[in-house]
Amino acid sequence: MGIFEGLGLILDTISNAADNAQMDREDARKNKGLFKYDNDNGESGVVAVREPTVREGYSLGRIKWYDDQKRYGFIRGKDGTERFFHVSAVKSFEPPTNDALVEYKPLQNEKGLQAIDVHVLANEKRPEFIAFGSTRIKLKNIKSYGLTSSDFGHSETIYIFGPSSVWKEDIRRYLYVATYQNDNYRFFEDEVSFNIQNKCAELDKWLS
Repeated sequence: MGIFEGLGLILDTISNAADNAQMDREDARKNKGLFKYDNDNGESGVVAVREPTVREGYSLGRIKWYDDQKRYGFIRGKDGTERFFHVSAVKSFEPPTNDALVEYKPLQNEKGLQAIDVHVLANEKRPEFIAFGSTRIKLKNIKSYGLTSSDFGHSETIYIFGPSSVWKEDIRRYLYVATYQNDNYRFFEDEVSFNIQNKCAELDKWLS
């Protein structure tokens, strides 16, 4: 391989890396839960972190508050809307409890926003904290999160009729978490002991 051909290969590699980084950022912005990956075996693809599939005309949410004595409560939907429901609207065998994941049919009438035909999908108790390695963050403090990547460049010296510097891009993927207290965390996949894609799925489970 000639010197100029080698230089062209380096520049093409840098250009492709920058293009891939831009695609990763766009995927992260447009499709929460979609993330591109590749590994040392040359495999690549898109990891999809998805919530349970719901029936047409139904929505997914969590029970924000339920009073077992009064037998009614409120469901907070994926869009942030809160809807009233009565225990008589619960059609599953699982009883309603706080933080339970539910599927429901949204309804609006003269009484306001309601949820009918409610089905409890998961009755796990939501934890107070979630661990990111040695860092623990209170779940209710998390404002936003996601998977994305950043370009970290460095200068590398090559020799073409004398020393010359070429800028190379380092693409690093990370999980970001922002809180209502204005704390911003970035967990880089090459630095942490946990799988950032699995951790994002765990956040989806409790915050969706």
